[in-house]
Amino acid sequence: MFKDLDSHKLALIAIIVASLVGGAMPVFIKIALKEIPAFSFIFFRFLIASLFLIPFLLREKNSKRVSKKLIAISVLATVNVLFFAFGIKLTTASAGQMLYTSVPIIAAILSYFLLKERIGLIKAVGVALGFLGATIIVILPLLGKSIFAGNLFGNLLIIVAVVSFAIYSVLSKKLQEKYSPLYITTVFSLLTMFTAAVFMGNDFVSNPGWWNSVSLESIVATVYVGIFGTFIFHLLYQYAIKHGAPLIASMTLYLQPLMTFAWAFALLGETLTFVFVLGSILTFIGVWMTTKKGK
Repeated sequence: MFKDLDSHKLALIAIIVASLVGGAMPVFIKIALKEIPAFSFIFFRFLIASLFLIPFLLREKNSKRVSKKLIAISVLATVNVLFFAFGIKLTTASAGQMLYTSVPIIAAILSYFLLKERIGLIKAVGVALGFLGATIIVILPLLGKSIFAGNLFGNLLIIVAVVSFAIYSVLSKKLQEKYSPLYITTVFSLLTMFTAAVFMGNDFVSNPGWWNSVSLESIVATVYVGIFGTFIFHLLYQYAIKHGAPLIASMTLYLQPLMTFAWAFALLGETLTFVFVLGSILTFIGVWMTTKKGK
């Protein structure tokens, strides 16, 4: 079925599936972090992802040697994960999600300067509409509060995470010339796991015996984030970068708020509103225009 589709359409399919599984992450991460300390959660999340990645990597032929450049770029993705873990504990989920909608804008600018990728009028309008739609969804529920709801320091930490992720998205494009999406994702996963292991010692000091109160719900949430939110999501994201472009791949950050609200509706019983529908329409139009082929 997929053999008849060109790489551009396959990249779009990867974006939609990545957004579906990635959109559930905020819900399951919130569930897990109620009982599991942040760095311990990150460690087990990426341990699970690595256990799924490594068998596939071993089957890959002509595996390349890990270079300093690959590690350096992977560090950017690790910084994104770690700074987000710190920031989201201090600020609100809505503020964090709002800040991540700026990734495609940063990716577009960086792609223009670093990869010499042109941004046509249609794509530029698509970026603007997608950003407007995602912003409507995230900001309007905060009416009556400051637009920058949450903690200022937490927001600044997430901004660091956002910029790191945007740079990682753009530089990953050049890595694709030598490494496969599977290889890049595995290196990032292992690097993040070992980094989290270093910081995890603090969890045992500040919260000794935390594992005694972990429920089945938290375990299931951690397994979900490890398999779907990390293993599958990052593979699809790298695939979208390889067969599309960093800007197109980063459009997952526009679709994820929609999927997050959908998961929250299904699991938490939150109802849809006119604002949500309006923002959804603008976002999907923006994604379509940004990923649309054209001169």
